[in-house]
Amino acid sequence: MQVENQDAKTLNGGNLDELSRLLVPGTIGFYNFFDVTEIVAFANGAKTPINVFTIAVAEETTQEITEGCRFLSGRIELRSLKDWKFGIVRYSRPIAELDAIIADIASRQVWRASGNDLSIGSMTPLPSKLVPSDRINFAPLNRVLKNNFWDGSHVLEWADPKKDLVRPLFDDPTRLQELSDRVNEVVPIRIGALSDRLGNIILQLPVTVITSRFNQMRPSNGLKLKIGWHPKASPRDLMVTCERNSDGFVSSFNSVRVTGPEIDIYLTSSEGHYRATISEPGIGTLLAATGDFDYLSAVPMNINLVLNQTRTFVLKDDSGQETEKKVAIITHQAMMVGAPYMDPNGGFTQGRVYDEEISRLLEQRRFVQYAKDPSAAQADRVRALQDIRKLINDHGEAGAWLWDPFLSANDILETLFFCHRHGVDLRGLTSGKEPPEDESSASPEDFVTRQRRVFTEARSNLEGLRLEFRRRYASHGTIFHDRFLIFPRTQRRQTLVWSLGTSVNGLGKEHHILQQVDNGQAIMDAFLELWNQLTGPEHLIWRVP
Repeated sequence: MQVENQDAKTLNGGNLDELSRLLVPGTIGFYNFFDVTEIVAFANGAKTPINVFTIAVAEETTQEITEGCRFLSGRIELRSLKDWKFGIVRYSRPIAELDAIIADIASRQVWRASGNDLSIGSMTPLPSKLVPSDRINFAPLNRVLKNNFWDGSHVLEWADPKKDLVRPLFDDPTRLQELSDRVNEVVPIRIGALSDRLGNIILQLPVTVITSRFNQMRPSNGLKLKIGWHPKASPRDLMVTCERNSDGFVSSFNSVRVTGPEIDIYLTSSEGHYRATISEPGIGTLLAATGDFDYLSAVPMNINLVLNQTRTFVLKDDSGQETEKKVAIITHQAMMVGAPYMDPNGGFTQGRVYDEEISRLLEQRRFVQYAKDPSAAQADRVRALQDIRKLINDHGEAGAWLWDPFLSANDILETLFFCHRHGVDLRGLTSGKEPPEDESSASPEDFVTRQRRVFTEARSNLEGLRLEFRRRYASHGTIFHDRFLIFPRTQRRQTLVWSLGTSVNGLGKEHHILQQVDNGQAIMDAFLELWNQLTGPEHLIWRVP
């Protein structure tokens, strides 16, 4: 423990030294105040608020700093966490006070920038970093940083690694998403997308001593860099490095000393995206960094022309009544302005990269097709179930939830029962429907009885199993048709969701596609909204323990 504390002190000392260096006027900016936004929680009526997330942004102004501590909104209440209240606090402080406030995090484990105590966890300082503005790729931290649009921001961060104070926000992911939505109505901070930052304190130092802009030099493959200096700054020599990256390798690189407002950076290759940094030679201070970026060499254009032609036809409804429909006919013309990039390897490299991407998606089970060949249906049934079990064991550290209108006890035995993780949250949600090939006149009560008998006849010892199986019944809850496998959010990743493409009982039997979906959190929220409506004894099919 003493070694860990000493390491933390050493690292924090490095952070404080780095902070002092960066705050010297003209190093990366000319700051005279810092603006603080705190998301705070009042748990169970406590008077001392808890830090949910804090960001302090160093800024420059010619006006007197007069803004005191104030709430930006009223108390925020969550439907799913009724004993807690939340608020958004903002205030400004002179930059001269920052060193002492930051030092208190390590020495006394307190945050009192507002003048009032804010409860924080046992904080660990993280190494400083420069976060570039979003280009082709995006930096996740930009979801919470302020106006990081130009040359990037140096970020120092103090993390709460245990996050015990904000544990209820992890226990039910809908709480964090609801809080994030409410906060985002007031300030552009999307904390729901960065659950790993809960409980943390971030200090953002935007680079303002220079402004830089890269332009493509045509017809060459190089770049032209233009630099403007802050009016208070003394221009000095800089170093710019630029590279192009393609297919996992650096296709071209150049490093040039910048001695004036413009410089040409010559690059030999046309392959890949650009990436650049600007720094001070000898000192090594980064003044700008970019993510991957590129320039359009061609722009596709689509032109739709409405013709003086109309398609007419008649539709009949269930009663036989006819309705005439009219559809205007258009012609479509596609054209390309400019010359698109051509693979110098005759297109073979682009083809191989595409094949590798498909193989990667298949290996990760992010996109898999089954039963393309009807004669292989039996083998694909086995393969599909194995893939579902692999996903459950790869991503089910917080649980796995099956959402399928035809879900049955046998389906759960084939899938969720194979989860090797002890005591995780396993759920199944069904409409109590019989598969089309098994339809009968059985009542809903008979369905429940049959499912319970299947579980009993499995003769399982239920070791390490925590599972609940519910059904939508009568008019309770929304009718659903889609089939999903949901993995709840954890501290290290966001919610993951796969669309099954068919019911579990039909996996691999007929053609369908298993694919990961992008809007996982929205699907999980919809699942929980329905799940929480089905709490009566008539909705419960089976539960263990």
